[in-house]
Amino acid sequence: MVMVVLVVVRVVIYNVTVRTEVVMVVVVVVIMMMMMVMMIIVVVVVVVVMLVKDVISKRILMILAAQHHL
Repeated sequence: MVMVVLVVVRVVIYNVTVRTEVVMVVVVVVIMMMMMVMMIIVVVVVVVVMLVKDVISKRILMILAAQHHL
């Protein structure tokens, strides 16, 4: 029991001294993750917009061609 208490106390003290560094690391990791997610979202949006533009331009060309045929 005494050993367990000592270990717990030591871990708590260690955590208290390390907590600021851990918080910094966690914050940095979270920011990195957010940036990654933002980049992925931007890439997806750009690709979707390009595809939609492609499809819409083809549709418009088809409609124009059909009208010209008429």
